[in-house]
Amino acid sequence: MDVPSLDALPHNRRADVRAAVCAVETARLPVRPAHYRALAETALRVVVEQVLAASGRTLLAVSGGYLSGYDDDIRQRLVHEGIGILPRDDRAVLTLVLLHSVAIPQAAGTTLPTNPGPAARPCPCRS
Repeated sequence: MDVPSLDALPHNRRADVRAAVCAVETARLPVRPAHYRALAETALRVVVEQVLAASGRTLLAVSGGYLSGYDDDIRQRLVHEGIGILPRDDRAVLTLVLLHSVAIPQAAGTTLPTNPGPAARPCPCRS
C-alpha cells in the first residue's frame, strides 16, 4: 500500500496513524478521538482516511467516535457479486429470531438474562 502522505510523516506520526487505523479496523464500538492522536488531529485524520481508502475502506464518524467500513464503490461491487448477502429465507429467519429474542421482550418490558444458565464451575479432573 503506497500512501505518499503517510511516508512523508515522521516516524512517530506514522506510528500514530497506523495505531488509529488498527483501532478503527478492529473496534466493535466507536473509537474516541481522545484515545488516538491521529483521530484527534485533523491533518493526521486525513492521512488515516487516505490509508483506509488505499484498501477500499473509509473512515466513518459514529456517535462521537470513528469506525471503518467499506467504501460505497466496494460495497456496491460486493452486493453485485453476491458476497456477504444472506439469501432471502435466511434473512426472514434472522428477522424472526431478532423479533422473538430482542424486540418483543424489550417491548413487553422484560429482558433476557445476559448470562443464561448456572454459573460456570470447574469440573474436577479424575486421574
